Amino acid sequence: NQEKKILENFYNPVKDFKISPNGQKILYYNDYEILLYVLSPETKKIFLNTFTEKITDCFWLNSDYIILKSKDKIKISEIDKLGNINIVDLPDKISTINGELIDLKNPKINFDTQFGKLYIFSDGQIFSSEKITP
Repeated sequence: NQEKKILENFYNPVKDFKISPNGQKILYYNDYEILLYVLSPETKKIFLNTFTEKITDCFWLNSDYIILKSKDKIKISEIDKLGNINIVDLPDKISTINGELIDLKNPKINFDTQFGKLYIFSDGQIFSSEKITP
């Protein structure tokens, strides 16, 4: 607040926040909610979604899509609030190069924005996707 020369509470509780690749949006979330703060052209707060299972991590795929982990599920979601937000659950089994199916057990995720690849760590193994963003 420039008038009072103080910082004001933006939203709470917040577990973490991530700035979009284009620097125009801030994704922030707590255990069960995901929200968006749009910086331009108009500054506004947008409620994206509520989940029944705890959100443990969230990343930008690009400036229009996010990926999140909720319990043992990995989800990809659009952020466009026109109509319903589309969310896709990734399969809970991963196929290895030799064709073996491996169950994801409490997976940890990380997204490499430079190369557009998703990395999944589960049960002592690391898996990487093909490039999933342009």
